[in-house]
Amino acid sequence: CRDARKAFQVSKRNFIYSTFLNNPRMADITDDIDSLFAEADRLIDAGNPEGYGLLGEAHYIQGDYENASVAFEKGIEMKDPRSMYDFALMCYDGLVDNSRYDWYDAEKYMEMCYKTESDISVEAAVWLAEYFLDSAEGGDPEFAIDYLNYAADKGHKRATELLADHYFSLAENEDFKNEEANSLAFKYEQRAYEDDPHEQSYNYGYMYFYGIGTPVNLRLALKLFEEDYEFGHKEGAEALADYYEKEGMEKDAKTWKKFALNAKRKTLERDN
Repeated sequence: CRDARKAFQVSKRNFIYSTFLNNPRMADITDDIDSLFAEADRLIDAGNPEGYGLLGEAHYIQGDYENASVAFEKGIEMKDPRSMYDFALMCYDGLVDNSRYDWYDAEKYMEMCYKTESDISVEAAVWLAEYFLDSAEGGDPEFAIDYLNYAADKGHKRATELLADHYFSLAENEDFKNEEANSLAFKYEQRAYEDDPHEQSYNYGYMYFYGIGTPVNLRLALKLFEEDYEFGHKEGAEALADYYEKEGMEKDAKTWKKFALNAKRKTLERDN
């Protein structure tokens, strides 16, 4: 089963990505840094704590981590969820005063953000889930699943995908003999496919091909593998090539091997 879970790492690039793509305040502001500071000042003057979060983000973009921290700390004091979220990322990345904070404070402030039940709390839940799923962070899947269920129930696609991966791994570790694990794996693979067929066609087809948590449905499995290939992935084509080869259908197997190589080449070209 293709593991869709990406390696978990918070970096400057991820911070800016989260800042702009997850922050609706940015939607009507140009990329002129002066506009960001002006909007932050306007919000602060109006008594809106979100202004401190925006001010911190503007300082961060300039590489002024000291003033970014000061702004976020003020925002946290005024209970601004965005400041909690962004400051947690800075703590994790070691961009704060190391005499006062360390990367464990990332968990503290992300948990604080999660408890606000604001728009950004869902992103905080997914961050915490990936944090606790990562064995390098000590690993605590039980905590992670609680966060993922919260985010998935709010319609977060990444959370559903991670739940699917988690339960599939559990089922796989039991050699697919644990019916409860198989059922949960299928449930979340199905939800993940409904959320994002482009990335989940192969995984979903795999469940039907081997009858994991559902009766075997070979016709549907092959259709999903073909769909996966049409979305530009090689795994579906490879699965079809293997199937036709085992069935003694050499012409079809040869065709799908060719398609798999073509998909792999296009992926390499795209990534480079």
